Amino acid sequence: MVTVKAIEVAGERADNALSGECSVTLGLQGIEVGQVFIGTMHALCDPERPLAAATKFRGQIVVMGDPGRPILQGDQVVIHCGRMQEVGVLSRFIKLVRKGKADDDATSIPPRMVNKGQSIVVDISMSHPICVQRFSESKVMGRFILRMGSSIIGAGVVLDLDVEQPPEVKPATGT
Repeated sequence: MVTVKAIEVAGERADNALSGECSVTLGLQGIEVGQVFIGTMHALCDPERPLAAATKFRGQIVVMGDPGRPILQGDQVVIHCGRMQEVGVLSRFIKLVRKGKADDDATSIPPRMVNKGQSIVVDISMSHPICVQRFSESKVMGRFILRMGSSIIGAGVVLDLDVEQPPEVKPATGT
């Protein structure tokens, strides 16, 4: 377990810092310098309220980029959430979402493909868990970008999580 000994935000001592804040400096105990790199502190949290790690989540994405072909169910993508990135698969298309329509008016038949300018609800699976939250709970950790190859193809929000429970934190015992 890593212990945070000091927090500074923009050069000023602080009691806490939030994901996405700029110029955050942490004094850490229990971790080696070589273990800290960009993205590792994205999931630093209170041990009393640990973040859950998801290997699958449901999101709503808007396709903005053009990968040169329609986006298909089963396509491999890179998910960027904050400074974290993980390879994922668009494992299941749920429904198209039409601009300006209520959720009930969305198509009920899952689409076979999605093109630029369309919005879709999709299940995304990853081989490794990542820390994300529902957009309704955290605007910062509930947003993500999708990349295919070298192109950004879309942006989305997390609607729901299929989470792995974090390991139970056991207090250190002196022997």
